[in-house]
Amino acid sequence: MRRVGRRIVAVLIAIIALLTPWLFEVSRLVFETFFYPAALTLFLLSVYYAQRKQKWSWLNVVMVAATLM
Repeated sequence: MRRVGRRIVAVLIAIIALLTPWLFEVSRLVFETFFYPAALTLFLLSVYYAQRKQKWSWLNVVMVAATLM
């Protein structure tokens, strides 16, 4: 906060840093072997349910986007 001077800028920088993938290293975590297959499975399920519909709802869009994050 002292370096930036404004609280809102400091909060935005912190949020961007938390959402940036390369600032979060998954390789040292114990649940790594579970995380990637589970994320892939959830993504494929969300795409499968979305493609079955003629028109995607917002829920389908959010599910696909959330699994890609």
